[in-house]
Amino acid sequence: MATMGELNFGRLLRRTTSVYAEEPAIHDLGNGHRATYAGHVERIERLCTVITGLGVGPGDRLGVLAGGSHVYIELWHAALAGAAVLNPLNTRLAPDELVYILNDSDTEVLFVDATFATIVHDLRRRVPLLRRVVLIGTAEAPCDARLDDLMASASPAGLPSEPPDDAPPWRLVVRLHVQDVVDNVDHAELAAGVRQHRPPLTRRRQVTKADVEVPAGRPRYEDGAVRGR
Repeated sequence: MATMGELNFGRLLRRTTSVYAEEPAIHDLGNGHRATYAGHVERIERLCTVITGLGVGPGDRLGVLAGGSHVYIELWHAALAGAAVLNPLNTRLAPDELVYILNDSDTEVLFVDATFATIVHDLRRRVPLLRRVVLIGTAEAPCDARLDDLMASASPAGLPSEPPDDAPPWRLVVRLHVQDVVDNVDHAELAAGVRQHRPPLTRRRQVTKADVEVPAGRPRYEDGAVRGR
């Protein structure tokens, strides 16, 4: 009997692609980009390779300052697949606010489009940890690299969140964690805390006929018909 592996975004995406491989998944109305689920996953795998090549790994922050596009969706999906932690920057923020967030989040790689590339270029000296700026799109703007060029030379190498075959199933991990918590609980202390915070019991008032009596003038149901009193 087949067993279900760990439930994560990578496996969910793989399952969807296996069923709807040639169905349309992405249609970017801004630039006309279209992709099936199979094509979308291939681009995500290439993007994961690009992100790894930029020195960003799981747990590292990957900044994005750009308008909505299919690339933004691909960056989200690559991050959810385990390539990095996405740091989506609000496009309405002032430069000082962007500087604060980039420094506070330790963002080292930032994806931008041409609309915000000049802004990032002007504030970059105030973000010492920011070492690479990658440009989305084909427009001319200051950057360290173009995403299209990086994607062209990258090869799809799978999704980072797919665990090896010998990895313990998530159910076993949860069960071991819960057992460890139970084994280390001081049951006497727990019981004392429950007694201390238990609300006092109150005696329930006896229901009388007056509580259910229908007020005068109000119609009531009797033998399936509505009659006035």
